[in-house]
Amino acid sequence: MYILEMKNHYFNRGIKGDIKKSNFSKLLFENTINLSLSDPRSFFRNVLPGFSSFDSKIIVAGEGTDYTNLTIESSPPIEVLLKEREISEQNLKKLEEEINQTENMVKPPPLKNDTGNRNVMFIYHSHSRESFLPYLKGTGNEKTYHHSKINITMVGKRLVEALRNRGIGGIMSRK
Repeated sequence: MYILEMKNHYFNRGIKGDIKKSNFSKLLFENTINLSLSDPRSFFRNVLPGFSSFDSKIIVAGEGTDYTNLTIESSPPIEVLLKEREISEQNLKKLEEEINQTENMVKPPPLKNDTGNRNVMFIYHSHSRESFLPYLKGTGNEKTYHHSKINITMVGKRLVEALRNRGIGGIMSRK
């Protein structure tokens, strides 16, 4: 607003006198080199590898909340990713039966509001390896809920199929 005010003084009329005008040179300096003089973390943000994942803002802090006790989302341990989990065969058979039942159901007649061959919905899973624990053997440890095949992407596939049955074209991310 202050930059517009420099060219057109009409914009100054809407600003109350108690609002402190910002220093244009400080604003230009901080935005040019991507540093904030009032935030010391900004000095390390681009220099230290991995520091940007810890660089967050607290909008509304609860009692005792500060930067030291914020939660951090981490990737699964490498041991879990390298080891294929055993799938609970009983639960997997139930799942396959459910999928076969939905595929063998009578298809509804074509809808008037059909998207045709266009895919208008995109299903994306940000945590594509997370699994539903009852389908895995030996669960009980939160670090072992990852599997490359039995995971949330199965829900995405079924969602795309359900959308197509209702005349809505969709596609799911494969990554």
